[in-house]
Amino acid sequence: MKYIYKGACVLTLLLLVVACADKSELIARSWTIDLDAIQANAKLKNEADRAKLAESTKAMKNLIGEQVTYKFEADGTMTAASSPDLVRWKVADGKLLLMTKDGGFVKRVTIKKLTKNQLVLDFKDGKPMYLKAKK
Repeated sequence: MKYIYKGACVLTLLLLVVACADKSELIARSWTIDLDAIQANAKLKNEADRAKLAESTKAMKNLIGEQVTYKFEADGTMTAASSPDLVRWKVADGKLLLMTKDGGFVKRVTIKKLTKNQLVLDFKDGKPMYLKAKK
């Protein structure tokens, strides 16, 4: 749960500029946190921890559902439901570059997986952020 909010806060502070047409086209849509993928990919060793995570995931779904959204626009801007701040993004060398609205560099995030339905970002903290395309 802690890493969900961490990822949400980081993405809320970021900007974008367009590059790498194919990946940019795939990213340019609305995304929401994929709690099921987070649960499925958690590296937990014992059943008690898995049960706690399942319970927490269910509670999070009831609490936030798909309210936490990130809208990546084709013009290189990104907005988050949790913040009115506009940020910029661009794709370069398999990385998602996130910048402040005045062009200041914030974060270089590795794109671990990108399909029209799923985006997995690696912030190098050992906890990938799983997003799913919002329908």
